[in-house]
Amino acid sequence: MYKVLVSILFFLGCYGMVAQTTEDLAVQLSATVIESPPTITLHWNNISFGSPDYRIYKKAKTDTAWGNAIDTLPMGSNYYVDSSVVPDSAYEYQVLAQGDSFTSSGYIFAGIKVPAIHNKGILLLLVDSFLQIPVH
Repeated sequence: MYKVLVSILFFLGCYGMVAQTTEDLAVQLSATVIESPPTITLHWNNISFGSPDYRIYKKAKTDTAWGNAIDTLPMGSNYYVDSSVVPDSAYEYQVLAQGDSFTSSGYIFAGIKVPAIHNKGILLLLVDSFLQIPVH
């Protein structure tokens, strides 16, 4: 009888559990930019677990620390509009979701009319003839 009661309680306890993956708790960022007026809008999917609030951080690429949050958004928010941006500049953003029992973050690098970096360095590729696949 004891085993049956424990089994019933176990299954009732598991009934309310929801399967979660890392994707469910990840802050997946994307950005939309507008030239005039210059704005960068960050977008992310809502995290429905743990009632998180969202803290937005911003820094220049050369900065070594994030500093203080530029804004804090309540649970259910899924975008942030940054209008304090300058064309020809790029910024790193971090969105930190803090819930009851977890912390998750997402990062993105975004800018308006930022010049492309065409020369990122040199790649030297050496292939030994031993690894060559014979063609028939």
